[in-house]
Formats: sequence, C-alpha cells, structure tokens
Amino acid sequence: MNTSVAPFPDLPLPGYWPIDVTRYDRSPALNEAERAELEWLMNRQPFHLRPESSLILHRLLLPLEDVFAATHLHPHNCGETLRVMAMEMYYRGNTFWAWQDAEWIEIIGSSTASFAARYGRTYRGRQLHPARREIPVIAYLLCAPADIDPLLAPFAITSVARKIWGEETLAAHVQRLTAVLRTWGYTEKHPVKLTACTAYLLLRNRSPSLEALTDDSPFA
Repeated sequence: MNTSVAPFPDLPLPGYWPIDVTRYDRSPALNEAERAELEWLMNRQPFHLRPESSLILHRLLLPLEDVFAATHLHPHNCGETLRVMAMEMYYRGNTFWAWQDAEWIEIIGSSTASFAARYGRTYRGRQLHPARREIPVIAYLLCAPADIDPLLAPFAITSVARKIWGEETLAAHVQRLTAVLRTWGYTEKHPVKLTACTAYLLLRNRSPSLEALTDDSPFA
C-alpha cells in the first residue's frame, strides 16, 4: 500500500535563491578608486578595512557581506574571507564577477596547507585558513559556476549544502525521502550517505526544492 507523504510547510519555493544578484553592480572591471584602495589595503598589516574602504569598495563588499549574512558566517571568518577576496581582486586586476571557474578553483588551491601558505595564516601551529571553505560558497551563490563538481570536490558536500540552503531545509528533505523509501519497503542503512546524496542533488540542480528535480535536471 502506498502512503502519500505531505510536503513539509515553509520550505523554499523551487525558484528560491538566497542571494538576489540583480541588486548589485556586477561590472567586471575595477575603477581607479577601487584599484587604489585595494592597493592601500595590500600595503597595510594587519589587514583592516578603514571607513573610507567601506565607501570606496561598497559595490564589491555588499554582495560578499550579504553572502556572509545568509550563511551566518562568524565575524572573524568574515574578515579573513574579505581579506582573501580583496587580495585576489587586487592581484588579478578585476572584480570577482569576472572570474572564470578555473580561477575560483585556483584560489581554493590543492590543499588546506597550500591555501594557508598562499594567504599567510597559521593557526595553533597548523596551516589552516577559515576562508578556504567560504570561497566555493561565494562562487556558487554569486557567480553560478558552470560545473560545481571541481569547485566542491575538496569539501564535505553536506556541510556546503547546509550552509547554502540551511540545515532545516536539508534535514526536511532527507526526512521526506526516508519516509517515501520506507513505504517502498527500503530500510536506510547509511543515513550519512543519503544526506550527502540529497545535498549533492540540490546543489547540482541549483534549487533547495525536491519538487524542482525533473528528468531535465543537469545530472550528466
């Protein structure tokens, strides 16, 4: 006997996206004032945004700060991530809106140690940097990379999905899937794997809604 599973209330609609990128000035080139301010920041240790920086770099800082707010990022990690983004915009000579997939992957680097070495951070004697795991989130939410697989490969997919869609949303979808599988006679022996699979499907489909998954979803 088949039992229908009612949708959970208050889940995001299929068209939901945490960040409205149409609100921002997404011009790829840095203007002269932005370039000069980034240079000023690069020559100051420790990295610190002065009041003038917030005004001059407002169009670049606003979308990043909106991502931090949407993902509930700790203030310390916000500052470290802003520093990495400012460094890369300065050295690349353009805004992050212009970066291609390969550039985001280059910034993430091959390991936590290489990332920490690149950006000069060591914590408790270990080469760790809290900004590394934030870079794919920024790229995903703001710049819609063509292929998320290499971007997310170094990270725990479930953690990324929880950060982007919210823990409650992911848990609700896993609960729904589990309920359906039980009506079919299946017993889930690996809940961690089911959660990771669900997280990947939602991220790959660029929607936090199971209803948005169709035969046309981009799963090659």
